[in-house]
Amino acid sequence: MVGAPVDGTFALLGLIAAVMVGVNLYFLLRLLPRRGGPPDLASVILVVGLFVGSLGLWGAVIYAAQSPGTASFTAVLIAGNSMMAVAGAWLIALFLRAEERHLTPHRWTWPVLLAALLLGNELLMGVAFVLLGATPAPAVGTEGVVALLATAVDSVWFTAAMVANMVALLVWLPIDRAVRSPLLALAATVLVVPWALADPIVGALAMAAGMTVAFVLLFSAVGGPSAVSARRLRVAVAVAAGFAAMAAGFVASLLAPPGPFAAVPFAVANLGVMAVESVWLLRWTLDGAPADDGPTLPLFRRPAATTAFLAFGFVAEWLMAAGLLLAINGPDALAVGGGGGPVGLVATGIEQVALVTATPYFLGLMGLEMGALVVARMRRATERPQRVRLGLALGTYGVYTVLAPAAIGTWALLPGAWPNVGALGPVSALTVPAIVASYALFVGLAFLFGRRSYCSVLCPSAVMYGGEFSQKLIPATRESPVARHHVLGGRWRGLALGLAVGSWVTLAAVVALSVWDSTYGGTFLPAGFDPSVLYAAGIWNTLWYGFFLTIPYVGMSPSRNWGFCTTGTLLGAVGALGFYRKEALDRDVCRACVTRECGQACEVGLVDMPAALARDGVFRSSKCVGAHDCEVACPYGNLVSRDVRDVVRRWLHLPDRHGRPHPRTTGPLLPVVAAGIPAAAPVSAGTPANP
Repeated sequence: MVGAPVDGTFALLGLIAAVMVGVNLYFLLRLLPRRGGPPDLASVILVVGLFVGSLGLWGAVIYAAQSPGTASFTAVLIAGNSMMAVAGAWLIALFLRAEERHLTPHRWTWPVLLAALLLGNELLMGVAFVLLGATPAPAVGTEGVVALLATAVDSVWFTAAMVANMVALLVWLPIDRAVRSPLLALAATVLVVPWALADPIVGALAMAAGMTVAFVLLFSAVGGPSAVSARRLRVAVAVAAGFAAMAAGFVASLLAPPGPFAAVPFAVANLGVMAVESVWLLRWTLDGAPADDGPTLPLFRRPAATTAFLAFGFVAEWLMAAGLLLAINGPDALAVGGGGGPVGLVATGIEQVALVTATPYFLGLMGLEMGALVVARMRRATERPQRVRLGLALGTYGVYTVLAPAAIGTWALLPGAWPNVGALGPVSALTVPAIVASYALFVGLAFLFGRRSYCSVLCPSAVMYGGEFSQKLIPATRESPVARHHVLGGRWRGLALGLAVGSWVTLAAVVALSVWDSTYGGTFLPAGFDPSVLYAAGIWNTLWYGFFLTIPYVGMSPSRNWGFCTTGTLLGAVGALGFYRKEALDRDVCRACVTRECGQACEVGLVDMPAALARDGVFRSSKCVGAHDCEVACPYGNLVSRDVRDVVRRWLHLPDRHGRPHPRTTGPLLPVVAAGIPAAAPVSAGTPANP
C-alpha cells in the first residue's frame, strides 16, 4: 500500500488525519448552506483563513520531518500560533458587517479557490505523513519533489481524506439520487488507488469493479427515464471521463520504467479527477443547488452529449481492460509488431485496439455493464418470449463471447472469418471447412427460425442493443436525416446495400489471401499482418464498437442496418426466404390502427411494417432481427412471429401456439408451407413512420 508507514506510527498518524479531516469538513459544511446558495462573506473569510493557516502548519510539519531539531519544532509552534490570526480576521469581518453580504453566484473564483485550498491541505498532509511514516524518512533531494508528491497523492492519507471530503459533500448537498450514486461509486473507486500500484492485480480488479458499478448506475440514470436533463447527462459524461483518466494513469504507471517516477502518471490522473469533482460540487452548491435538473429532452435529442458519454465509456473500458491485461500478464502484453510508414502505423493502431477488445477482460467488462441493463429490462418485460430471448442472449454472450476465449486462452486460435467478435486468427486450408460448416449451421437455423436465431441471441449485439439505455435510442433511426435517407424501411438501399456487398467482397478477398499466405509462405502481409487478422481486428474488434458510438447520428443497430456485418446480411437474406415472418392475427385490426406502434418500436427501423400488415396480414424483411419489440409494442396483441414450428403444428393438426386454431390441411410439408404463407406485396422502404 503506497504511503503506509512501516512501523507502529500508523495508528497515531491515522488518528491525527481523522481529526484534521473532521475539522476541515466541519468548517466546510458550516460554510455551505444545506440547501445551496452563496454563503455570507464572514463565513468565507473564516474558512479561507483557516485553510491558509492549515497550509502553513503542514508546511512547518514537513520542514520538521526533513530537518528534526529545535528550529523545526519552533517553526511548527509559530505556524500553529499564526492560525490565531484567523480569529482576528473573522472578528474584523463581523465588525464590517460582512455577514450581511453574500458571494456573487455563478462565478468560478470561489469554488476554484476553496477546492484548491482543500486539495492543498490534504496533499500537504499526505506529504507530511509519508515523510513521518517512512523509516528511514526519504530525502527529498534524492527522490525529487515530483516523486514525493506523486507518492503522497497515491497514498492512503491523501486518497482517504479526499474521499471523505467528497462523500460528505455528496451526502450533505441536495443532489439528485441518480447523480449522487455514480459520483459515490467514483469516490469509492479512488479509495483503491493506494493498493493499485502496490498490488496491481488486486488494484485492477477493484478498480474494474468500482467502474462497472458506476457505469451501470450511469446508464440507468440517463437511460432509465424517458427524458434526461442536460445537467444529468453532463455529469454522466464527466464521470465517464474521470474513470477514463484514472484508468489511463494506471496503465501509464504500469508501463513506466520502475523507479520513483513510475507513480507520477497515476497520481496526476487521480489528482485531476478529485480536483474537478471538488470544484464542480462547490460550484453547484454556491449556485444555489437547484433541486430539479432543469428541462429534459429524450436521449436521442442530445446526440453530441450522448455520443461523448458512450465514447468516454468505451475508452474507460478499453483502458481498464488494458490495465487488467498488463497487471496479470506483464508489461509485454500490449506489445504489437508491425511495419513502418503511414499504412503500418494505422495497421498497428488497429491491432493495438483489437489486442485489448478481443480479450475476455474487455468483453467481460462490457458484458457486465450492458448485461445489467438487459437484466433490468427483463425484470420489466411483460411477455415471456421477450424475457426468454433476452435471457438466451445473456447466456450465449457469457459462454460464446467471454468464457470460450478464457477457456482456450485466446480467440487467436480461431480465424478472423469466424462469425464472432474477438476472433483474430489467420485462415488456412484446414480451417476453411470449419468456417463453412459454422456458416451452414447458422444458415439452417435462419431458414427455420429467422435471422433472430443469430442476431438476437448469439451475436454480442443482442446484449449491447438489448438494454434499457440502447432502447431509448431507437427513435434516432427515424429522427436522424442520415438514417431516414439510407436505412429506414424494410429494404436495403443505396449506400447500405453497397456497404453490404463491399463487406462480402472484402471478406472473400482476405480469406483467399490468408489461405494463400498459410499455404505458400506469407506473400501478402500488409504492414506485416495477416490479411484475415487485420480484417478481423479492424471490423469486428474496432469498428464494431465504433458503430455503437454513432447511434445518435446514424440510427439504432448500425452494425445491422448498414451492412457491415457479413453474417447478419447473409442470415437476413436466408431468413426472408425461409419460414420466419410477422403475422397479424386479424388484418382488420391493423387496418384500423392509427398509432403504428409496432413500426415505431422496431430497433432496425422497419417503419413500413404496419402498412404491409394492414395490406397483406404478413411482413417479411431481410433486415428483421426478431427482437420481438414490435409484438410487445402492439397495443392489441395482434402481432405474432411465425417460424417452422407453426408449419409443423399445422402439419400435425395441433392447435396454434398463439391461441388461434389452424384450419385442417393435408399433404406434404412443402405444399402446406406454400399454401399457408401468403406472398407479401412489395413495400416501399421510404414509407413514413405513420403512413
